Amino acid sequence: MNIEGRLVEATAEQQITDNFKKREFVLETFGLYPQLLKFQLANDKCELITGMKRDDLVNVHFNLRGKRSNKTGAVWNTLDAWKIEELTESPSSVTGAKNGFQKPTKNQVDNLLSPQPKPETVSVEAEPDDLPF
Repeated sequence: MNIEGRLVEATAEQQITDNFKKREFVLETFGLYPQLLKFQLANDKCELITGMKRDDLVNVHFNLRGKRSNKTGAVWNTLDAWKIEELTESPSSVTGAKNGFQKPTKNQVDNLLSPQPKPETVSVEAEPDDLPF
């Protein structure tokens, strides 16, 4: 999977165990309803974000991972990034062209909020009911 967005923040590298280190970063998605998503870089992938700065536009390739806690039974999800590409031009989803969705213009919003004329009522004569129940 992949998603485009704006880099909001990145944490320092954390050494969790002798064999596992991680670095996390937050991405703000584009579109009508932007979302803040936290990704994880693990082990040799921690360096992928080095040199990038806040507000850089990026395309993140990631795997969605989940596991159940042995102690509590709770389920944990992780967005595990494995490739990050800097975008050189404005992403297509900023304009809303991706997935066929577009942000409404001010005129479209105004038209939706303005009072609409009531539809003309048409009377229909009831047909006799010949059903046995």
